[in-house]
Amino acid sequence: MGNDDDDISELESKRDFDGLLKHLSSKSGRARGLAANALGRLGDPSYLPHLEKMLLQEDNSKNTIECAKWAMANLKLPLATRTARNKQRMQSKPPLEPERDTKAFAALEKLNKQIAEEGDELDSFTYKSRESSKRFPTNTLLIRVYQVAAICIVIFGILGGLLLLDASTELGFGIMLVGVVIGINMLLVSEMIRFLMDFHDANYINTKVRIKTLEALQEISKKMKK
Repeated sequence: MGNDDDDISELESKRDFDGLLKHLSSKSGRARGLAANALGRLGDPSYLPHLEKMLLQEDNSKNTIECAKWAMANLKLPLATRTARNKQRMQSKPPLEPERDTKAFAALEKLNKQIAEEGDELDSFTYKSRESSKRFPTNTLLIRVYQVAAICIVIFGILGGLLLLDASTELGFGIMLVGVVIGINMLLVSEMIRFLMDFHDANYINTKVRIKTLEALQEISKKMKK
């Protein structure tokens, strides 16, 4: 806050209207209020349209709006009256941003930042490019290898067991059982890999849903402030 105070005070002393206009469109409500005060004190009515435009911003606090209205009213006064009011306002210097307004604005900025960060992360990816089968082709190949190997082991186990039944019934059934067990375990491993990939896809979709929810909350917050 101190930096805004010093910067705007210096701009006012230099009558740097362009610098004040930049602060008038700042994300900080306090900076906008200070810049509005400075423009009002400098007394150039040609800047009234800029103050009117600032009033249209949705995230203005009550005191920021009051600063802009004071500046606009001051610029419409005769020069002598304006000078007297400026002197009075410089002496009083009321606080521009109560603590509750500062906290509300900080919460809104945090929400906007969170939306922007997650949006930037996803904007460069389509659903197809983020799909697990596209991002992890080795895992997809591994699933197929496990499935083919499981089927082959089961088939060879059964065939081997059948061929050995004549020689030894117990050995034949044992080989068939081992082949089936190994095949089923390999199929389970392939399904576990597929489950992890499906979880990845679901997490991506949930992220998009979370972003949409944050955007909806932002809109509700803006409407409540109105």
